[in-house]
Formats: sequence, C-alpha cells, structure tokens
Amino acid sequence: MTNNDNNYRIMETRRRISEIVASMSETEIQRLLKGLEKWQQSKLRDKRENHRENTSIYAFFESDGLSFRDFIKNFSAGGLYFETKTPLSANKELFISFFHPESRALVKVKGRIARVDSKGFGVEFDKPRSDI
Repeated sequence: MTNNDNNYRIMETRRRISEIVASMSETEIQRLLKGLEKWQQSKLRDKRENHRENTSIYAFFESDGLSFRDFIKNFSAGGLYFETKTPLSANKELFISFFHPESRALVKVKGRIARVDSKGFGVEFDKPRSDI
C-alpha cells in the first residue's frame, strides 16, 4: 500500500466518523466521549513501566527549603502522585518520607516532579524502589 493510499483511507475513516457523530444525539455524544476518555486512560496505564497502587498516605515533602505535608494518592516502584495546593513546578527535586501502608516501614525517597495538573503532582523517583 502506498502512502497516498494510506492517507486516503485515514481521511475516509475520519469523514465516516464525522458523519456518524453528526447524526448522534447530545446524550449519545456524551456517552461516546466518556468511553473514548476511559479508553485513552487505559492506554496510558498500559504504558506504565510499574503498576500503580491507589492509596491515601499522609507524607512529608521537602523541596528547596519548603516543607509541607499532603496525601499520596498512588505509588509504584517508579514514582508517586500526590494531591496538594502547594505551588511547585515541574522538574523540582523533592525529598519524600512516608510509612509504607503494608510493612509500616519508614520510606524515604528522592525524586523530581515529572507532571503537574490542577490537583497535584506526579513524581518520578531517581531510582526505582523495589521495596515500594
């Protein structure tokens, strides 16, 4: 198949999807959107190197002389996500301390803020942690 054939198929597919969506009710479009968003999120989860465990762990954070406490919402061997209103920026280095929910052992990790959203921050550990 040539590149032109492939481009034509893609354009034709998009045209057909547009026709179908144009004929749908508002309720059907909202259901479709929710399904597509769920599908997109599952694709992102599949790309993760390490399985994330949902949780609610109270943790202590330090960064550039700033100390604060907030809740870790999920974690894995490679990183964690925490909710906070504390203003931080991407690539900021963090030191994090918390008690592991199962072993109750004190965990101290160093990482950097890899992702920022309206609710909090995703942190990538400097080194993966097999004990988490």
